[in-house]
Amino acid sequence: MILAKTPVRLPLAGGLSDLAGYAARFGGETISVTIDKHVYVTVKDDLEGTFDVRYRDTHEHTAEAGQLRHDLLREALRLRRLEGRPIDVDFRVDLAGESGLGTSGALTVSIVHALARLQGERPDPWTLLH
Repeated sequence: MILAKTPVRLPLAGGLSDLAGYAARFGGETISVTIDKHVYVTVKDDLEGTFDVRYRDTHEHTAEAGQLRHDLLREALRLRRLEGRPIDVDFRVDLAGESGLGTSGALTVSIVHALARLQGERPDPWTLLH
Protein backbone atom coordinates (compact mmCIF):
# COMPACT_ATOMS: atom_id res chain seq x y z
CA MET A 1 0.00 0.00 0.00
CA ILE A 2 1.27 3.46 -0.93
CA LEU A 3 0.43 6.52 1.18
CA ALA A 4 1.18 9.99 -0.20
CA LYS A 5 0.83 13.04 2.06
CA THR A 6 0.90 16.58 0.67
CA PRO A 7 0.54 19.84 2.62
CA VAL A 8 -2.25 22.24 1.76
CA ARG A 9 -1.20 25.71 0.67
CA LEU A 10 -2.58 29.07 1.66
CA PRO A 11 -2.49 31.59 -1.22
CA LEU A 12 -1.35 35.00 0.00
CA ALA A 13 -1.34 36.95 -3.26
CA GLY A 14 -1.97 36.49 -6.97
CA GLY A 15 -4.58 33.75 -6.67
CA LEU A 16 -5.67 32.48 -10.10
CA SER A 17 -3.30 34.84 -11.93
CA ASP A 18 -1.29 31.72 -12.82
CA LEU A 19 -4.07 30.45 -15.12
CA ALA A 20 -2.72 30.20 -18.67
CA GLY A 21 -5.23 32.54 -20.32
CA TYR A 22 -4.82 35.29 -17.74
CA ALA A 23 -1.05 34.92 -17.40
CA ALA A 24 -0.50 35.03 -21.18
CA ARG A 25 -2.34 38.33 -21.38
CA PHE A 26 -1.39 40.07 -18.12
CA GLY A 27 1.41 38.00 -16.57
CA GLY A 28 0.95 36.17 -13.34
CA GLU A 29 2.61 35.12 -10.14
CA THR A 30 1.36 33.65 -6.92
CA ILE A 31 2.74 33.61 -3.42
CA SER A 32 1.64 30.76 -1.19
CA VAL A 33 2.69 29.11 2.05
CA THR A 34 1.96 25.61 3.24
CA ILE A 35 0.04 25.03 6.45
CA ASP A 36 -0.17 22.16 8.88
CA LYS A 37 -3.10 20.51 7.10
CA HIS A 38 -2.70 17.75 4.55
CA VAL A 39 -4.19 15.69 1.76
CA TYR A 40 -3.67 11.92 1.97
CA VAL A 41 -3.97 9.46 -0.89
CA THR A 42 -3.64 5.71 -0.42
CA VAL A 43 -3.26 3.47 -3.45
CA LYS A 44 -2.91 -0.28 -3.83
CA ASP A 45 -3.56 -2.83 -6.53
CA ASP A 46 -7.18 -3.99 -6.53
CA LEU A 47 -7.41 -7.74 -6.13
CA GLU A 48 -10.89 -7.88 -7.70
CA GLY A 49 -9.67 -6.31 -10.94
CA THR A 50 -11.70 -3.09 -10.67
CA PHE A 51 -11.13 0.56 -9.89
CA ASP A 52 -12.42 1.08 -6.36
CA VAL A 53 -12.28 4.76 -5.31
CA ARG A 54 -13.50 6.46 -2.12
CA TYR A 55 -13.64 10.19 -1.40
CA ARG A 56 -15.91 12.40 0.70
CA ASP A 57 -19.26 10.58 0.72
CA THR A 58 -18.64 8.93 -2.65
CA HIS A 59 -17.66 5.40 -3.58
CA GLU A 60 -16.89 4.66 -7.22
CA HIS A 61 -16.55 1.08 -8.38
CA THR A 62 -15.95 0.52 -12.09
CA ALA A 63 -14.18 -1.87 -14.44
CA GLU A 64 -12.64 0.91 -16.58
CA ALA A 65 -10.54 3.91 -15.58
CA GLY A 66 -12.20 6.03 -18.27
CA GLN A 67 -15.54 5.66 -16.47
CA LEU A 68 -14.27 7.28 -13.26
CA ARG A 69 -16.09 10.50 -12.41
CA HIS A 70 -13.16 11.82 -10.37
CA ASP A 71 -11.44 13.99 -12.99
CA LEU A 72 -8.08 14.36 -11.23
CA LEU A 73 -7.65 10.63 -10.69
CA ARG A 74 -8.93 9.67 -14.15
CA GLU A 75 -6.51 12.07 -15.88
CA ALA A 76 -3.59 11.12 -13.62
CA LEU A 77 -4.14 7.45 -14.52
CA ARG A 78 -4.08 8.43 -18.19
CA LEU A 79 -0.95 10.56 -17.71
CA ARG A 80 0.86 7.73 -15.92
CA ARG A 81 -0.47 5.17 -18.45
CA LEU A 82 -2.18 3.17 -15.72
CA GLU A 83 -5.68 2.93 -17.22
CA GLY A 84 -5.30 -0.85 -17.48
CA ARG A 85 -4.07 -1.43 -13.91
CA PRO A 86 -7.06 -1.73 -11.53
CA ILE A 87 -6.40 0.00 -8.23
CA ASP A 88 -8.02 0.74 -4.91
CA VAL A 89 -7.77 4.45 -3.97
CA ASP A 90 -8.80 6.37 -0.88
CA PHE A 91 -8.65 10.18 -0.49
CA ARG A 92 -8.62 11.99 2.86
CA VAL A 93 -8.32 15.73 3.43
CA ASP A 94 -7.82 17.55 6.75
CA LEU A 95 -10.05 20.39 5.47
CA ALA A 96 -13.43 20.64 3.81
CA GLY A 97 -13.36 20.49 0.01
CA GLU A 98 -13.49 23.69 -2.02
CA SER A 99 -12.09 25.68 0.91
CA GLY A 100 -9.92 27.83 -1.37
CA LEU A 101 -6.80 26.56 0.35
CA GLY A 102 -5.28 24.66 -2.55
CA THR A 103 -6.77 21.28 -1.71
CA SER A 104 -7.22 20.34 -5.39
CA GLY A 105 -3.58 21.19 -6.15
CA ALA A 106 -2.38 19.20 -3.14
CA LEU A 107 -4.66 16.33 -4.11
CA THR A 108 -3.25 16.30 -7.65
CA VAL A 109 0.32 16.18 -6.33
CA SER A 110 -0.58 13.35 -3.93
CA ILE A 111 -2.30 11.34 -6.66
CA VAL A 112 0.60 11.67 -9.10
CA HIS A 113 3.11 10.90 -6.34
CA ALA A 114 1.21 7.81 -5.17
CA LEU A 115 0.81 6.48 -8.73
CA ALA A 116 4.52 7.02 -9.47
CA ARG A 117 5.41 5.12 -6.29
CA LEU A 118 3.02 2.33 -7.30
CA GLN A 119 5.04 2.06 -10.52
CA GLY A 120 8.26 1.74 -8.51
CA GLU A 121 9.47 5.31 -9.05
CA ARG A 122 10.67 7.72 -6.37
CA PRO A 123 10.00 11.16 -7.82
CA ASP A 124 11.71 14.10 -6.16
CA PRO A 125 9.59 17.12 -5.15
CA TRP A 126 10.76 19.24 -8.10
CA THR A 127 9.60 16.56 -10.54
CA LEU A 128 6.16 16.53 -8.90
CA LEU A 129 5.88 20.30 -9.36
CA HIS A 130 5.95 19.91 -13.12
